[in-house]
Amino acid sequence: MNSALPIRDRLIAATLECLSRWGFGKTTLNDIIREAGISRPTFYKHFRNKEDVVHEALLERADQYAAGVRQHVEQFNDAGERAVEALVYVLRTMPEEPALRMIDGSDYALLVNDETMFDTATHSLLMSIVDVVLTDQNVDDTERLEIGEMMSRFLLSFLVLKGPEPRDETALRDLFRRRLLPALGL
Repeated sequence: MNSALPIRDRLIAATLECLSRWGFGKTTLNDIIREAGISRPTFYKHFRNKEDVVHEALLERADQYAAGVRQHVEQFNDAGERAVEALVYVLRTMPEEPALRMIDGSDYALLVNDETMFDTATHSLLMSIVDVVLTDQNVDDTERLEIGEMMSRFLLSFLVLKGPEPRDETALRDLFRRRLLPALGL
């Protein structure tokens, strides 16, 4: 680990490295501390526990990832198409995303909960994508929040649960247009 980095940055980098190597369930706090080259008391000056540093590391990487999602969906002219393309983009790219691919279905249950999904930072990232999707729509804040919640719940179900049959991107787009867009009012 690059000891020239600030300690917090070293911990974030070490966490991402350990997660990519072993996954969330098998990564221990000792692994992260060892990878960062720091002591346990130094760790506790920056984070409360493993879950906190994992959340911070994934959030930092998710911020960069969300920028890519926003850039992708900006090229579509219709809110419905932007919603569909946001979901397809995430389903296609997340398994290959270095910082996120180590999260498999069993780890989502450990990481995805009310505290992590609806904290201020995570919610802000999600809504930054929803705002691009809804660029040309006249929706109030309640509707905007509901659309964001439904898109995230829909996406999480596809990430965590295997469907009865695999779908390619064309089939996913068709399904989302038929079932999700009417539910979102798009």
